[in-house]
Amino acid sequence: MRGRYAEERLVAKLVSCGWIACRTPMSGGTAQVDVEAIKPSEKRLALVEVKSTLRNSLTVPLEALERMKRRYEGWYKHLLKEDWRVEYVLAVLWRAKGGKGSWVLKDVSEHVNKSRPVAIRREDSEWTWRP
Repeated sequence: MRGRYAEERLVAKLVSCGWIACRTPMSGGTAQVDVEAIKPSEKRLALVEVKSTLRNSLTVPLEALERMKRRYEGWYKHLLKEDWRVEYVLAVLWRAKGGKGSWVLKDVSEHVNKSRPVAIRREDSEWTWRP
């Protein structure tokens, strides 16, 4: 199960770190990307795929990553100058019973650029992407 709640919590977390972030209008199943964020002071654009799960592992299919890349190529490529950095990010809310949970943010740019699906486990809980 996943929904707007996880995306809204992530947006709040990014905003508190100085990002301008928002859920995309069609976030969820058919969206190209769930959350978009920019940090103009550092010239960074982050396209974020948000997942929320009670399970111990998760695989993000290649189609989801390709949608993120299409979003960048179709929507932002003409807007951004070469000195902007584009970051593809997977945000997973590992939920536990009782409503608590912890976030993991992972830089998946390499997976996107090499067209490889992403597999992540709950115990891989280090954050590899820093907002």
